[in-house]
Amino acid sequence: MNGTDDLGLIQRAARKVDGLGIKHVQLSGEGWDADRCWAFWQGYKAPKGIRKVEWPDLDDAQRQELDNRLMIIDWVA
Repeated sequence: MNGTDDLGLIQRAARKVDGLGIKHVQLSGEGWDADRCWAFWQGYKAPKGIRKVEWPDLDDAQRQELDNRLMIIDWVA
């Protein structure tokens, strides 16, 4: 995958996963970065219920960026 259209596709797929009632997922394989993980979370996160994601291995800078985004969205949600 490449490009911003992929982020929308990832987000829509995550909504479908959530719609299936799957509450624990693991993102694995190649190509995951902070932006793609974030797109997944935006589609997967819901105001009610708990969702758990096991994130792929990211380099330190990417992981810090993702952690910062997750902290902010959890703070305002």
